[in-house]
Amino acid sequence: MKILFVRHAKAFDKFEWGESDFIRPLTQEGEQRAKKAFDNFAKIYPKIDAIITSNATRARQTAEILSKSFGGVKIIGSDFLN
Repeated sequence: MKILFVRHAKAFDKFEWGESDFIRPLTQEGEQRAKKAFDNFAKIYPKIDAIITSNATRARQTAEILSKSFGGVKIIGSDFLN
């Protein structure tokens, strides 16, 4: 088994974000850079079985981008990672 740990992509600044940190989203730049990086990951690691993510908005968005790069891999949200 191989485990790949990925931190969420670039999100809005924590101190400038006016709402709960839990719902702080990715920036457009973060989304674009994550897609590019994950498309390259898919060339190196051609198969993953699942993605386990925090339920925080930015983590979930990052997981969705990663899933698309790997053809729609199942995403599992975990409160343990919040």
